Amino acid sequence: MNERFDKSGWKRLPYQIITKLEHIPASFEAVTHKIGVYAAKDNQTIIRAQKPVELWPNSIATPSLVSSIIWGKYVNAVPLYRQEKRYQENQINISRSTMANWMIQASDNYLIHFYDRLKEEMIKQDILHADETPFEVSKDGSKSYMWVYRTGAHEEEKRIVLYDYRRTRSHEYPQRFLEGFRGTLVCDGYSAYHQLAKEDPESFTVAGYWTHLKRKFTTLIKAVKTSQTLAQEVIDRINRIYHEDNKLKGLSEQEKLRQRKEKVALLVDKFFTWVKRCRENTSRESETGKGCTYALNQETYLREFLKDARIPLDNNAAERTIR
Repeated sequence: MNERFDKSGWKRLPYQIITKLEHIPASFEAVTHKIGVYAAKDNQTIIRAQKPVELWPNSIATPSLVSSIIWGKYVNAVPLYRQEKRYQENQINISRSTMANWMIQASDNYLIHFYDRLKEEMIKQDILHADETPFEVSKDGSKSYMWVYRTGAHEEEKRIVLYDYRRTRSHEYPQRFLEGFRGTLVCDGYSAYHQLAKEDPESFTVAGYWTHLKRKFTTLIKAVKTSQTLAQEVIDRINRIYHEDNKLKGLSEQEKLRQRKEKVALLVDKFFTWVKRCRENTSRESETGKGCTYALNQETYLREFLKDARIPLDNNAAERTIR
């Protein structure tokens, strides 16, 4: 036998490996830097060695500390008051107001440069998505708006998403943000976006999205609590357009565009023909009549996806990022 045993009659076998997962709570470390200070023989001249680079003079804030606060709030959705409590549990007193000030200063002094550079790249694209949503500012109870802009869904590997906080929903804000953009903007029927297309029709195009239109009629059905309505017919026709277009997933852009023009466009034509008849036979003051009028007013924008295979029927890419 080639097996080797020691004098006690035992031999070493391979280790049995057992893996467990331990939780090590976040730790904090006060790092002290000793700065050399020298005085000349004249007792008048004092020099100091170079200090470490600081975020802000005379502040205990460090990149790792501030970035963890930003990450906690905006990635993990942990409010500042809860982060404040977590620090207190570790015998560290940093108020939520101080955290807020740090985030503002970090944005104004450092992050703005990354934002501007990303915006430069975004504006170079020829398809963008945009959306905006109101929210209440807790400090004074006023209503403000958060605008979101992002690259097209076809550019997922190079995705850029930027937010723009504004106090109002004025047309000047998308106009200012999108200055220099030449291409198609996928958005809802808000007139601020359409105004941009009217001001520069040669290089700026708006593509509406069908989900927004469908949502108007879905809301109407929920209100009347019945599906036996003209609104249901609108929804069914939109669903058929989606169903046919979903069949084209995975095709090359060239083939997808060809089949959109050949198959999907026919359903779109039938849809608007039906909507026109519906409006003629429905009171324009009714909710269904208003919905049909809206659909016809948006027809030009809703047809844009038939011209470019990269344009989706919806704006889900932007809506998801603004929630």
